[in-house]
Amino acid sequence: MSDIRVRIRKMIVPVPQEPPRASTEATSSSTFPKSGSEAPAQGAPTETTCYSLVLEDVNRGKGKEPEDATTDSSSLPLEDVSCSEKLMVLLPILSTTGIPANLAATIEQTCRLLSSVGPVACLENAELIMGKEAMNKFLSDLFQLLLIIADILGLRADVFQQYLGMQLGQMLPLTYTPERFERLVEALLVRAARDLLGKPSTAHDSTTPQIAPGLLPGSTSSGGSETASITENERSSTEQQSSAENNKSPASMFNPNTYMTDDAIWLGCKHDGYPLSSFIGYQELRYSEPQLVEMHQSPSREYAALYQSQLTFGFLEGVIEQKIPESRLLKHTPNGIMISTDEVPRILREWMDRIKAMKAADPEALRKWFERTIRQFQYASSMLQQEVLYPGQMPWHKIGLPSDEVANIVYMVAAIGEALQVASSEFGFLLPPATKPPDWMSVVLSVNSRLAKMMADGWCPVTLRFLAKSMCVLGYASKNKPIIRDGIGEKGHADCDALRCVANTVDTATYHNRHVREECSCQYVKPPVDAVMQILSTGQVPVLTITNVNSSEGDLTFTCNNASTTSYVAFSHVWADGLGSTTEEGLPVCQVRRLAAAAERLVPGSAFWIDSLCVPKNAEMRKRAIREMGRTYNNATVVLVMDSGVQSCSVTAPLEQRLLRIVTSAWMQRLWTLQEAMLARSLVFEFSDGIVAIQDLLPDDDAPFVSPLITMLAVYVHSLLHRRNDLRYARAGLPMMGLKQVSELLYCRTSSKPEDETLAIASLLDVDPGELVSTSPRQRMKTLLLKVRNIPPYIISTPAPRLDEPCFGWAPVTLTSGHSDVISNNEAICTPEGLLATYPSIGINSTTFRGDEVWFIRLQLQSKTMMMSLEDADSERGADMKYTCNGILMEPLGPKIIQSVVAVLMDGQGISVNGKWRPRYRFIKRLQLKHWMGPQLARIDDHKVIEATGFGDLDVCLV
Repeated sequence: MSDIRVRIRKMIVPVPQEPPRASTEATSSSTFPKSGSEAPAQGAPTETTCYSLVLEDVNRGKGKEPEDATTDSSSLPLEDVSCSEKLMVLLPILSTTGIPANLAATIEQTCRLLSSVGPVACLENAELIMGKEAMNKFLSDLFQLLLIIADILGLRADVFQQYLGMQLGQMLPLTYTPERFERLVEALLVRAARDLLGKPSTAHDSTTPQIAPGLLPGSTSSGGSETASITENERSSTEQQSSAENNKSPASMFNPNTYMTDDAIWLGCKHDGYPLSSFIGYQELRYSEPQLVEMHQSPSREYAALYQSQLTFGFLEGVIEQKIPESRLLKHTPNGIMISTDEVPRILREWMDRIKAMKAADPEALRKWFERTIRQFQYASSMLQQEVLYPGQMPWHKIGLPSDEVANIVYMVAAIGEALQVASSEFGFLLPPATKPPDWMSVVLSVNSRLAKMMADGWCPVTLRFLAKSMCVLGYASKNKPIIRDGIGEKGHADCDALRCVANTVDTATYHNRHVREECSCQYVKPPVDAVMQILSTGQVPVLTITNVNSSEGDLTFTCNNASTTSYVAFSHVWADGLGSTTEEGLPVCQVRRLAAAAERLVPGSAFWIDSLCVPKNAEMRKRAIREMGRTYNNATVVLVMDSGVQSCSVTAPLEQRLLRIVTSAWMQRLWTLQEAMLARSLVFEFSDGIVAIQDLLPDDDAPFVSPLITMLAVYVHSLLHRRNDLRYARAGLPMMGLKQVSELLYCRTSSKPEDETLAIASLLDVDPGELVSTSPRQRMKTLLLKVRNIPPYIISTPAPRLDEPCFGWAPVTLTSGHSDVISNNEAICTPEGLLATYPSIGINSTTFRGDEVWFIRLQLQSKTMMMSLEDADSERGADMKYTCNGILMEPLGPKIIQSVVAVLMDGQGISVNGKWRPRYRFIKRLQLKHWMGPQLARIDDHKVIEATGFGDLDVCLV
């Protein structure tokens, strides 16, 4: 590891021996007999060996004289500790890391067996007792078990490549050798130390090595009692340090393999003692109908507790259809009884195992179980969304529970829902077309205390908008400090908003390059401009080699070649990191040396391509380079991602940390980098101390389920790989990805030049960028949509301004501001006459409304009253802005209480398509639809109520 050193402190603690008991020796059940050489005389003091983990930041002493650097002289580096002792430190930790219960039990049993022969030399003693052949078999089995755990913990690339000397992509099985065993133990021990303590904060003033909040007890040398594993003075000092670090680096204080969300106060409902029920029947099983009516009308703590229990225990049991005792979720703390999700990942693994078993036993029963599961999701989601629809009306608010405690409860329910939905993929069934998945995240925007705190901590609002797609990921990110790129300044992301990151947006008028080292002032160098332009003029891609990269002289000698004649590495980066330029201006020598060296390490003897040197400023040549951009990245041997946020993280950091740094990087937010990643044949990321391929950051398809957190983080990164595979399928004659898929990946991406959006995604949609680059910027989106033709129908409800073009008033000017979560195909057809599509619709008599007016539709056909409110996503809210409509185009009805809809106005005209008449409707504006029900209906008296004149699917031509 480049910045953290793990050491082990060993202490021999004398403990008075208990008086001997006559039955002790006779009832010993240890598999290994005690070693006679270690047995003390009866009544003599017993020695207990205790261990602690010590983390040292090797960078803290940099710039100081050696005598100024603080080192814990009582601890030893890993290489000076025996394998036996490393193993005895490791095993007690592994059993608490969230691994499957059967593995944890095996680890605990192994630890007890080895402890019985003495921790200092347990392996050596065991071999003396068992014999060499039996011991080798024991260690071989233990080695395979530890490999499985390493894979579960996301350490596959780390262990195989760095610690076991394996190359990326090399396959199992690995056979046991003593050297591999010890390296594997070390790798897991380093990971365990990081999980216990976290990486020390660079802002910490102290240079004292950190010590874990608890020492790991060994075993007495003669079977005596285990002692307290830390002295009171040490404990006091450690707890003070732990408390200080908790304020700086909370991520170090929890296990990411079990983390979903923070613990919440438990209001005291009795869950145990009742039979299993569905989610909807949870309350009725515990109270009579009159009791529930009275409790609902006059909320009390008893009802608030019941409500919480239904949305946690009741929700889980309703989905997995198995009882969950209180002991699995409730825990006693100094602050009272809390409910925790620590056990939920293990519960989900057990559920998924039962699903697998039913797949083989009864496929029809499996499908029915899936259908019941979806209904439970919908019930719970609708119940949770009451917090959005009626803020402050949940029972928890009515009993005066503090808002932060309400937020923790709401977040927990949302996290449980998301985790269950992730695990339900084990069923192998898809939701029916034109349905909406349950919505767990809209509540975050309503109860937004976490988002506000994260912004105060320095997170960019654009990043938070992206992270808000997952409750577990958002919660984990809140435990980490954001990486603020050098050069942003003290303001950080203070000027950013949810739609635009100002800090990472380049101002070309004031832009300047960065050198590899801040103190460097080397000269600029550029490739042969004429050669670059000549190759571009022939429709080819220029790539560069440097013949004297290791020369000590300042000048570098470039050779420019046609990419089709050589292998090359393409660099994917963001200009905000200081590597932006053009062919004519070039880059600092130090940066060019670094690029050439990186390319040589990845593909020896190869050339390299980077836009900063291979895309000219000349307008005509730039158009040609853009036209070939898709081919540039697709034909590269390797595409290397260089981003300062990713480069701040070590290759040995926990998997979830590495994934988070990728997901929250500036690279992930930029428009052009999407195609660069998706078109790459081989995509790799540069970390602070090594390079990792994207495949080695993702769990195998058949790997055991670890946690919702790692799964959701992996989903974000895997989407790039998945779409790249889609492109490969398309080249083989299989269906190409569509606009819906691309728009999902564009979410929250930005560009310093918004007019380049269509150019950056054209290759992904099988559209020639050359046809767009020659089109005026205001016409490019219209041209792209016409070229794509088949598009998602619910593009009309995305929160973006609309095109000011005849017949295209429905079309968004950008695809980056959001996308519909309706499960649908690209089944709408874009034509010069308008968008041909089918929508659920509500007809009303033509009516004019004020811009700030809230009005109602009464749909008597289904005995429902729905509230329509103007949504301010288009920044058009205001009483002076009136609009007239006579119809509402909706998304499919689903579990969402709130949804985006579109107000339209039929103009009496239409077109005939394949002999079928379609009325023409003019897009007016986006609205927000809420379903109102029950006692809330009394609040509509002061509002305009419009009677619906019709309801059903409508074939339209939208203009």
